[in-house]
Amino acid sequence: AVRDYLLETLAEMGVDANMHRPVHDWGRSRNYGGVGIVENVLARIPGTGGDKAFALMAHYDSVPYGPGAADDMSGVATMIEVARALKASPPLKNDVILVFTDAEEGGLRGARAFREHPWADEVGVMLNMEARGTRGPSSMFETSAENGWLIAQLAQAGVPVRATSLGYDVYASMPFSTDFTPLKEHIAGFNIAFVDNFAYYHTVNDSPENLSLNSLQHHGEYALGLARHFGNIPLTETRAPDAAYFDLLGLTLVHYPLSWNPALTLLAIGAWITAVALGFIKGRLSAKGFALGALAFLLGALAVSLVSALLLGIAWVLRDGYPRILYDQNLYGAAMALAAVAVFLAVVCRAFRFVRWEDRFVGGLLWWAVLCLVLHVQYPGGAYFPQWTLLFAALGCVAIFFAAPEGRQGLPRAAMVALLFGLPGFVFVVPTLLGFLSTLTLLFSPLLILILAFFLALVLPVCDYLIQTWRGRAFATLSTAALVLYLTALAVNGPSPARPDWNCLSYGLDLDTRQAYWISSDPEPTEWTAQFFPPSPSRETIEEFIPRDDTRYMKAPAPMAGMEGPEVELVRHEEGAASRTLTLFIRSPDGAPMVYLYTEDVVLSGSILGIDIEGAEDGWGRTINSMPPEGAEVVLRVPQDAPFSLRIIEQSYGLPPVEGLEPRPAHIICEPNSTLDHRRPLRSDHIFVARTFEFPKEE
Repeated sequence: AVRDYLLETLAEMGVDANMHRPVHDWGRSRNYGGVGIVENVLARIPGTGGDKAFALMAHYDSVPYGPGAADDMSGVATMIEVARALKASPPLKNDVILVFTDAEEGGLRGARAFREHPWADEVGVMLNMEARGTRGPSSMFETSAENGWLIAQLAQAGVPVRATSLGYDVYASMPFSTDFTPLKEHIAGFNIAFVDNFAYYHTVNDSPENLSLNSLQHHGEYALGLARHFGNIPLTETRAPDAAYFDLLGLTLVHYPLSWNPALTLLAIGAWITAVALGFIKGRLSAKGFALGALAFLLGALAVSLVSALLLGIAWVLRDGYPRILYDQNLYGAAMALAAVAVFLAVVCRAFRFVRWEDRFVGGLLWWAVLCLVLHVQYPGGAYFPQWTLLFAALGCVAIFFAAPEGRQGLPRAAMVALLFGLPGFVFVVPTLLGFLSTLTLLFSPLLILILAFFLALVLPVCDYLIQTWRGRAFATLSTAALVLYLTALAVNGPSPARPDWNCLSYGLDLDTRQAYWISSDPEPTEWTAQFFPPSPSRETIEEFIPRDDTRYMKAPAPMAGMEGPEVELVRHEEGAASRTLTLFIRSPDGAPMVYLYTEDVVLSGSILGIDIEGAEDGWGRTINSMPPEGAEVVLRVPQDAPFSLRIIEQSYGLPPVEGLEPRPAHIICEPNSTLDHRRPLRSDHIFVARTFEFPKEE
């Protein structure tokens, strides 16, 4: 239906659109893999004569756990509106290609198929649009390699860019992928996404009502702005040495060659060493005090991390862990931030008050110098963060040593100077902390809170002045505010339609034994699943539905659903000297989107939907993804002198039409595939229907 809507809507706009429907082998892991069909929608708005085209891409499928308004209908809607805007405007020089991919959630299959389409070779630059939440700014988090030219053009395009090369380096080290992943080695381009409110990702709450229109608008500003920019410049030479880049509060994009890193690292550390030397020359620092100052920051940073871990653990226990603590993670995050400031003041400014503030200030900056070296080596794209921050902080130290008297009488002036020279650090630290909180979620708060500790080191004279002026009131005020926010987060985080609990329930029907089961990966029955499982249910394997999965799940008898199950027609049986070839035609009368073929017998070779496949001697299996409604031809070559059995397992989405099935209440939703144990085979709201077919050796 979505495919047809796209084709019809684009045609009404006067945009030439067509369906790309390839059959492809989607790869395998050990003896398992899949063959299937995807239905991409491709459209093209001609330019006036450019060489290469600019492409926009988004996937029009969603996970079965939610409607996917953000992921990725936000991208699809953006592309439709861009098409309308471009058709209503003077033509661009270059063509604009619109790639609506299918089956991204099923393994990036639409994007992999587009790579084989002739239009892929005509794309000069591509923008892929994604979402991993329902709100927040749309960030450009990934580019293709050798991005220097791309970043320079992005800065010139006039779009409200949110992007950092630190985020790019961190993303590159994570096991995530998008439709851009199989294309970025061949096509230059960008990946953008908004990621706040991760708790709604891949759930029923990824709905139009919960989608931020500001996020959708930000998507559109990227897409239309970049289409007009790249649509009017040559796109033949799109590679240049990588760049370091960062936006300044979304106002402008700063960029320069990454090759500047060694010089900038030396400059920043050199400025700090100069400040240290000046401090010793002027008698403002001592060796013992400097060492204790460095130790004070280390202990303070460790303390704030431990407090954050403690608050996270308490919330986890009191609110039954994931996902509830993510629903109000901004409230929890604010509470943890205030608690971190209070603890940092208590450790660094109170417990170490016997150490002069100058020693603690400059000693704390030692760790910024260490951070410079670490990021320079491990995440070079993120080295700008400590480089510029440390450089300005070191200059502030020099200014303080000249402008502020030593000791307590110099604190007011030192605080003003430190605050001024700490502003660059504030510009880097706050967006970085908020961005990583949205991306990595509250689960990483014990690590992320260290970013705040590093910022406090930049403005330590301000912290000391605060303690000197307010004395114990500063700690009490911050602690009270943190406690109020934390208790508020705990209080409002009960189960509700806006903050629902998750549970897992699926259904398996074995047509060989005529038995059906409710199955669940939950540790025990919940409020809603108690209608299916006794108080202490047995835990068994479900290998009849997921072969070779030895995990033990809750399993209880269920009513037989009126489902026909898979059908197999033996079209041909050909005998050879040492093998026989079975030509089968498999249908799914129930319209299952995925059909799994499995056998413990030997398979020598074969084909599915005309795609050649390898055999296996032990545990052969293949999946037919996006099962054609008319059915699929499967050819298997097996040993001539042995019987052969094939188990076919249909996988559909939802729950079966059986009597007495009470729907979930509003405060409980289907568990998505974004849980902490997302790699386990059994997911919620799946229907498995299995049947074994025997093919004895003909006499």
